[in-house]
Amino acid sequence: MKHTKLQFAQESYYEMATRINKRIALEAGFLANLGQSVREILPNLFNSASEHISSIKFVSTSPEKTSERPGFLQLLDKHNYVHISSLNVTVPEGFNGNLAEYSGILEKCSKHASELIAEVLNPYNTFLSKLLSSQNARQNNYAELNYLAKRDVLREQLNVEVGKHFRAGSVATTQPMGKVIARMVDWDNVILTMPRITKNISFSEQSAVQKAVDECVALIDSIRGVVSEGELDGISGPMMKQLSEATLSVAREVEFYSITAFRIKMLDVAINDTIDHFKKSLK
Repeated sequence: MKHTKLQFAQESYYEMATRINKRIALEAGFLANLGQSVREILPNLFNSASEHISSIKFVSTSPEKTSERPGFLQLLDKHNYVHISSLNVTVPEGFNGNLAEYSGILEKCSKHASELIAEVLNPYNTFLSKLLSSQNARQNNYAELNYLAKRDVLREQLNVEVGKHFRAGSVATTQPMGKVIARMVDWDNVILTMPRITKNISFSEQSAVQKAVDECVALIDSIRGVVSEGELDGISGPMMKQLSEATLSVAREVEFYSITAFRIKMLDVAINDTIDHFKKSLK
């Protein structure tokens, strides 16, 4: 199985952003004049966010060889599970779980990721546009992006569920079928779930996501320029706190979208490699 390498987020960015957010949360609650803090803190936050979000790449999730999958299921129907359970199945690198359960989790991940434009990028981009164009918006204490915290919790829960299906440090890309498929019907669940997963993150949607991401990065760069010129000194404490926390959430959401697309692609490749192997082994 040929694996595509995906460059994951540098943890140092998230550590830095989290540290900045903690300082902002403290100062936003106690300092009457945030001007100095704004000029000291936000440029670094926005510069790092812009660079990090720009570096995130998306792999295509377009499924391959789908026409061969009905024939694969028909082939399996001719064999007893116990008799072929020792055959090797190709799996995503480090996989150590049940493929049917994993495909179900990926479907939930793809649903969450498919909301990136409507629930994350569009509201955030609108939020930044208001800050750039309206002095009143900078003084507003209305927490319009606080709902992102709920998405943070859900996203991390999904990451935990995914992580349970992988063994830390393992680079294995094959497993005996009996270890990853509990019963023959599991194959039906995997094969039938894949179209729903890939529909959630389609090629056309990825193009729209890239466009929204590019707009997001441009707006972050514009905000950074405004901050450097001192034009955001009058921002309210709650608004400054919301801005910093939302920026970190957006970066994590974009990365989650990218990682989910990668996971989908790796499962698709694994299925195709397994079909090829079984067709040769079960003649």
